[in-house]
Amino acid sequence: MTADATAPTRPPLARTASQALKIVIVGGFGVGKTTLVGSVSEMRP
Repeated sequence: MTADATAPTRPPLARTASQALKIVIVGGFGVGKTTLVGSVSEMRP
């Protein structure tokens, strides 16, 4: 099996991580989306 040259490449997970997860946060203006991201993330929003 060969890799497709047009397929996007993804950076590898850290050695301590076994799976990746994406979470979508939606809501209206001023409801706390950025505050939520800042409280649960290791990176600044």
